[in-house]
Amino acid sequence: MYLYNVELQSATAVEHACVGHFRGRRTQELVLARNDRIELWEIETTTGKLVEIHSENVMGKIRSLITFRLTGGSKV
Repeated sequence: MYLYNVELQSATAVEHACVGHFRGRRTQELVLARNDRIELWEIETTTGKLVEIHSENVMGKIRSLITFRLTGGSKV
């Protein structure tokens, strides 16, 4: 037997958010954590609008979200 988890409507409230350079570029990106979904957004420099880069459903609830820098990494 296989279990499949699907919701009819995705969550609209943002529970956690982090700003950083997640794809290695010099542009700031925004990670949003909704109930069971994590999303990566980028700010367009020309228009100032948010553009969704990627979103992924997770099995479970996202309880916390923090940024960290790897050892030896440089501050941008």
